[in-house]
Amino acid sequence: MRPRRLGQLLRRLLPHLTRSWLEWHPERVFDLQYGVLLADPERMIRCMLDFCGLSFDSARLAHHKTSRAVLTPGASQVRQPAP
Repeated sequence: MRPRRLGQLLRRLLPHLTRSWLEWHPERVFDLQYGVLLADPERMIRCMLDFCGLSFDSARLAHHKTSRAVLTPGASQVRQPAP
């Protein structure tokens, strides 16, 4: 299968897969609403952390200020504040 065709297929299937995961395992799948994350990051981050059983720390809102090493391809993005 050509990569372009595969991408088109995945774009059509992903919403159905996501709904199925949410129906089958609601306690294990967090439905991140990207628009809400951008509009109200603190609220969405608190929801995600609560879902994962983690505590909130205000440093989580300033991820771009961390001095720790980032060894992923998105390292430059980590150093930038969210849009």
